[in-house]
Amino acid sequence: MDKPDSTDTPPADGANTAESETCDLNDCSCTGKNIGKFTSPAALLAIAEAGCLSGYDIAERLRSMPLGGDTGPDTGGLYRTLRRMERFNLVTSTWDTEGGGPARRLYTLTNLGDLCLDRWTETLKAHRDAIDGYLAEYEHCREAEQAGEAALTTE
Repeated sequence: MDKPDSTDTPPADGANTAESETCDLNDCSCTGKNIGKFTSPAALLAIAEAGCLSGYDIAERLRSMPLGGDTGPDTGGLYRTLRRMERFNLVTSTWDTEGGGPARRLYTLTNLGDLCLDRWTETLKAHRDAIDGYLAEYEHCREAEQAGEAALTTE
């Protein structure tokens, strides 16, 4: 038999912690504040579309994408993501020293990165389907509530 998890044990004082805590709905994940954190698939897609992009150009492209969120990607986070993707052989980079201005690192998608992009797309499609199912259930629930309230007012 499995040993109960310590989180299953009620507090010694008998308090129900679920009722004593409150959620600030302005800071809750229900606001969708993390929905724009799809930096990896969006960066892979931006590189796939262009063939080769600098980190700056990837950031600009992400700002115009629906997954970019209201403010676009965190630039530092984007560069960390690109370095991690390079470590995992999803992208390669080379230095562009041609032309005026400072050298720029250019990112190109690898075959593995292309497969990763395809998997991200399938994952997002599955999530979209799950969200569509949730929304249909939610709407059904709300319609049933409204129908019940309407029936009470006509009695």
